[in-house]
Amino acid sequence: MKGLESPFARRGRPHCAEQRRRARGSRQQPPAEQAARLSITQITSADIRVLILVSEVDAENFPLAQEALLAPGNAPSRTVLDLGGVTFMDSSAISIRAFAHHHTTEAGGWLRMAAPTPPVQRVVRLVGLDTVIACSPALPEALTDSV
Repeated sequence: MKGLESPFARRGRPHCAEQRRRARGSRQQPPAEQAARLSITQITSADIRVLILVSEVDAENFPLAQEALLAPGNAPSRTVLDLGGVTFMDSSAISIRAFAHHHTTEAGGWLRMAAPTPPVQRVVRLVGLDTVIACSPALPEALTDSV
């Protein structure tokens, strides 16, 4: 039937996921390079492991984030995730944080989040992760015992 068109028809406009890919530049980069864009720097301060994440945390670089969070037994059992450089986070990032929190508390330690960017903070609040894992507005606050 001509003239009847679904209200969900694309009408030549890109789909939301396609717009996100364009904004992230994934059309110009192969998936392997895209996954490598996540940078994780580890430092230790007062027997607290600090993981500084920069870029996007999503399904493509999930294994890298998982490996960093679930460090071997000789790593400090107290960990702070500095999220000040994270621009995007999907559900795979949420699930690994929840698992890492469980893993560290079973070992007698803790996991905290620090300095989340507004998009990350929105996701964290939406799924209620901030009710399970302490979240501080800045890294120095997350390193104190009062959190």
